[in-house]
Amino acid sequence: MKNFLFSNQIIYFSTLESTNDLALSFISEGKTEPCVIYAGYQSKGRGQLNATWHTKAGENVTASFLCFPTALLATDLPLWSMASAVAVLEFLHQKGLPDLTIKWANDIYVGEQKIAGMLLESKIVQNKVRGLVLGVGLNVNSKKFDNLNACSMAMLMQKEYAIAQMVQELAENVQKWFEIAQTKPAQIKPLYMQWLFRRNIFAQYLLAEDDFQKPYTLKITDVNKQGALCTIDENGKERTHEIKEIKFLFT
Repeated sequence: MKNFLFSNQIIYFSTLESTNDLALSFISEGKTEPCVIYAGYQSKGRGQLNATWHTKAGENVTASFLCFPTALLATDLPLWSMASAVAVLEFLHQKGLPDLTIKWANDIYVGEQKIAGMLLESKIVQNKVRGLVLGVGLNVNSKKFDNLNACSMAMLMQKEYAIAQMVQELAENVQKWFEIAQTKPAQIKPLYMQWLFRRNIFAQYLLAEDDFQKPYTLKITDVNKQGALCTIDENGKERTHEIKEIKFLFT
């Protein structure tokens, strides 16, 4: 499907403020060709809700995948966010990385350490998606993370990787899963839930409802159609959480 042929056009910058911002500007300018934008270094990389994201120059994948799905509504975006996570996790699984899970909503973990994060953004006109941008930050060759609970492909596999090749291969896998999201959307959520971090396990969290003051013991049960995380506590009380309303605690 030509709307997802990322690998046909890959644009590289040694330094860029934000690959997602540039991709979104392409949509605003009326461009309709899918592409991949990646940078050796991002000076203003972003995560969910404008959280900043930094990486050392040339060590990791910092890329945005721009595409133009047909007949996509704003209400479909949570499912496409799931497809994005499945695509990145499967790519890493194919590379032999162990113990991979999807930490809600947009991170890939190895055990209890983050290896990748995603940010899905779009331009919407009258509830219709004009263009879709998936930003991916993947720890590839970094071997040191100051005060961060993180890991990299190189640390886990004891080898270094060519970043350009990783971008190319990742583009092909994102393309595959976006085509599935477009044509066979029912396949997405079961896989996402299968790989969901801490699903059906009681663990400790902080909640916005009391300003993150005390830990709650909760079990993740679902992610609903709106993309919110669903939990239940030991007394059977059910809750739903939006982004930034719940914090995962680690031992």
